[in-house]
Amino acid sequence: MNVNLGGRALVTPDITVVTAAAAAGDRAFVDAGDVLLAVEITTADTAVNNRVTRPALYAEAGIGHPWRLDLEPAPYLWVGALEGGVYATVARVPVPVAVQLDPAALAAPPPRPPFTRSSSRAEDRSAEIGPRVREGPSRP
Repeated sequence: MNVNLGGRALVTPDITVVTAAAAAGDRAFVDAGDVLLAVEITTADTAVNNRVTRPALYAEAGIGHPWRLDLEPAPYLWVGALEGGVYATVARVPVPVAVQLDPAALAAPPPRPPFTRSSSRAEDRSAEIGPRVREGPSRP
């Protein structure tokens, strides 16, 4: 499936897992935001593109889960995750390996940071999830 990387490029990963809404559409491409997983299969001919160029483009477009199946020199599966605008290695696994994939887990929204709020009022300075704490003398 063709993936639009923000108007800059149109790429076709070897395997693409997209949201249900994107899969149900009839467009010839999906937007990068609809991609749950992009997999590239790397050979000698595609090594530079799949190890350097595509990861940079995918990270810039915000694709959170890239995988790369490297066939040379010895086959392995590289699994990455987007962290701070770059990909971190989650795993590097020799193949063959059994893989179970839960697309619903890929589509789950990322965990939300704890609620915080800033204010100049003293009673609002400790706004956290849980009991409210007030500064100053207590009232009977």
